[in-house]
Amino acid sequence: METDQRHHSKSRKFAELLDSRFTLPGTNIRIGIDPIIGLVSGVGDLAGASFSLYFMFMAAKRGAKSSVLLRMFINILADLT
Repeated sequence: METDQRHHSKSRKFAELLDSRFTLPGTNIRIGIDPIIGLVSGVGDLAGASFSLYFMFMAAKRGAKSSVLLRMFINILADLT
């Protein structure tokens, strides 16, 4: 049980880093490294898909339904195109 909580905590911190870790100076707008990496054509898409696969793997490990995992995978593929 403690391991589950530790993985959950790490996943939340990783999600924050990707989505909202930094505040743009002079604004209240928060961004993470995912949109910054996304500016690099090709590499950014692959990095974003890799990050998403991590969360899909964690969802599978925590017992997500196969229908949810399939939708996650389809969304990852859609982001790559």
